[in-house]
Amino acid sequence: MMNTKHPMHSFCTKTGLMVCVRRLQADDARFMIDIFDHMGPESRYQRFGRTIGDVSRERVWQEAQEMTRLLADGKSNGVIAFCALPGKGIQPLGAARYVRTTSREAEVSVSVRDDFQGMGIGTHLVRLLVEIARENGIERLVGDTMTDNAPMLYIFERLPYTIQRIPEGNYHKIIIDLTSPHAPFEIEEDLPRLVMA
Repeated sequence: MMNTKHPMHSFCTKTGLMVCVRRLQADDARFMIDIFDHMGPESRYQRFGRTIGDVSRERVWQEAQEMTRLLADGKSNGVIAFCALPGKGIQPLGAARYVRTTSREAEVSVSVRDDFQGMGIGTHLVRLLVEIARENGIERLVGDTMTDNAPMLYIFERLPYTIQRIPEGNYHKIIIDLTSPHAPFEIEEDLPRLVMA
């Protein structure tokens, strides 16, 4: 069963779903795999920047174990959202994390399973992750987002920090300057459908 002790944040989606968020832990590999398994081809493409068909379970486990190793080593940090689903118990819905590339910079990634996109979950995860990064001395978060991934760009642009978008072919390199705050946007009721960052 998922460890739901000590959630750091909870919120209710516009559909009435109560979502709890806690920090990612080194033993969360199976929950990250579950989120991946609930992502369709388009979401996987938006998240990883390439077509991912039938990935072997071994490869998926290797990636998840690498994530947990980085968490255990303190090179990564993140948050995971979960809720109680009728007949299924507590299930992971999405996660956001960063991996340090230098002492002051980190790469950010976000994943939300397909059947819970468009509810504001990604927005909440990214905002929490940004504040964790600031607390840990990170000054810049960077990430690559597909040029046509309007929902992810929407989320990033509504953070209360200066955002730089650098076009690079089919991608935008996103740089979030955590040393340059500004007034936050309100979280919109009508969020566009979230794909992946």
